[in-house]
Amino acid sequence: MRNIIIDCDPGIDDALALILALSDLDFNILGIVAVAGNLPIQTTTRNILRILTLMDRLDVPVIAGYGNPLKREPVSASEVHGDDGLGNVDLTANPSIKVEDIEVEAFYHSMLCQHKDVEIITLGPLTNIAKTMMCYPTIFEAAKSLVAMGGAFDVPGNCSPVAEYNIWADPHAAKMVFKGFSEPITCVGLDVTRKTLLTPNYMEFIKTSGSPIATFINKALQFYLEFHWQNNRVMGCEMHDPLAVAIALYENIGKVYQADVDVICEGDAIGQTIAHKNGQGNVSIVYQVDRKKFLELLIGNIFPQLKEDLACMIDNPIYGVF
Repeated sequence: MRNIIIDCDPGIDDALALILALSDLDFNILGIVAVAGNLPIQTTTRNILRILTLMDRLDVPVIAGYGNPLKREPVSASEVHGDDGLGNVDLTANPSIKVEDIEVEAFYHSMLCQHKDVEIITLGPLTNIAKTMMCYPTIFEAAKSLVAMGGAFDVPGNCSPVAEYNIWADPHAAKMVFKGFSEPITCVGLDVTRKTLLTPNYMEFIKTSGSPIATFINKALQFYLEFHWQNNRVMGCEMHDPLAVAIALYENIGKVYQADVDVICEGDAIGQTIAHKNGQGNVSIVYQVDRKKFLELLIGNIFPQLKEDLACMIDNPIYGVF
């Protein structure tokens, strides 16, 4: 089994990404680490507990990470995700679930010392990774890889003309990780996540499952859809974090190029990611994605009972991928 750590800031799309990862029992999820980003750390930690309760995965450890960026002031995206971070859906956490009593640096150190080939997936700001690098400079040499949702390279940003939110929320951490992380990094940015819209027809299709998971996803995505329409006139939900999980855990979804990545940490361009496309570098930037295959993985893995109808729907030129 593959050993996975997920570092995230739920967030509606984070929640869907977690549900995707938790649906596949072939992955040994060593822990889910909360970080402040979309919402404050107390909210993102609670949302992890809520998702684990929904998925009946109380076996997965939860670790509360950092609530403040390395240098800049904390930010919030409650207008995107709702005051509770999950579209204001009534989804309560089981009070029997407890957060692990361990500092985030100690958790990463322990897991990387105990397990081989640990794969790390980050869906929020890179604060926890940077803090651990500062405390244990060589510990990530034991990791297999890092897949990070973040960056906008050849497209506009989503929180400024040039910056993607996760990088913008803690640019100093991102700069440290992109420059100093010892193992291969795959960067899944807006260049491809904007190509993975989950449109209303798929949301209605998910609802036909009738399960509590489907009910939650549909209600949360309605909030997310309304934000995208009101602010961007886009009739669909951008699947930022689910795409990062899919690229990390499954093969043949995206194409990459190698680059060195720099991050602007001050001024009007704060959070901008710059790729030096020299054919080398330790960062693989995803620039193309197979949307059809992604939707098959996302919906089909969470709702295996819908796979047959899903295949027909995706292949239908009227109702499928467009």
